[in-house]
Amino acid sequence: FAQFLIKQRALWAQKLNDLSLNLPVGVWFNDIAFTKQNIIIQGSVISLKMEELNLINKLIESLKADNVFSKDLSGFELINVQKRPVGSYDVADFLLQGTLRPR
Repeated sequence: FAQFLIKQRALWAQKLNDLSLNLPVGVWFNDIAFTKQNIIIQGSVISLKMEELNLINKLIESLKADNVFSKDLSGFELINVQKRPVGSYDVADFLLQGTLRPR
């Protein structure tokens, strides 16, 4: 699988750039991992207006609408969301999974 990523370096460099360009304010990534079948994104979000789920959904819809990012994925979905308090705010930790199209 590592050889696949090396061969597709420019493609994945663009996809990683697209990930950052599609980030709504208040959302950040903690980890991005690849398996043979998936891209797994762990992130967090904070919203002073308590719109954490709306921001996660906005990210997902932006990534699905981004043709460069989504063209190698057959699916992209929210797997898990957990809220935790940080000071007087809630932070929502989320897990997204994209299924890679077979080559």
